[in-house]
Amino acid sequence: MTKSPIKPALYGFLIDPQAQQISRIEMPADSRGNLDTMYQVIGCELVEVAYINDQRDGVFVDEEGLLKPQKYFFFIEGGHQPLAGRGIVLGCDEEGETIAPTVTLDWLRANVSFIERIASGITAITSPTGVRSDVIESFFA
Repeated sequence: MTKSPIKPALYGFLIDPQAQQISRIEMPADSRGNLDTMYQVIGCELVEVAYINDQRDGVFVDEEGLLKPQKYFFFIEGGHQPLAGRGIVLGCDEEGETIAPTVTLDWLRANVSFIERIASGITAITSPTGVRSDVIESFFA
């Protein structure tokens, strides 16, 4: 039996802070197609990964996202800072290749907060429970 050179697509999760939604997304299994899809979906030219657990799941975001004027952010419980713009959650194997994540859609929905910059020093935060609060003099001042 010969092994097919075509890898099946893999899935990840798209975090969209503007829409305040997290959804499953199909990603090409090959590295070049995967990277091109990230650039297109996130809307950037460079990506970086922020790991979110010990199983090497990470969220890929715009590497220059915090340097650009942004209105929408998200925060993953246990993370060290909010992340700007859209993000794609994928896993990573021992060789550095992207794979399906170990986290679930339900886990992400329970652990991601959405942040909107309303004006300088005023930020709205929507928690996983749907509770919204307005914060004045936040970390975005």
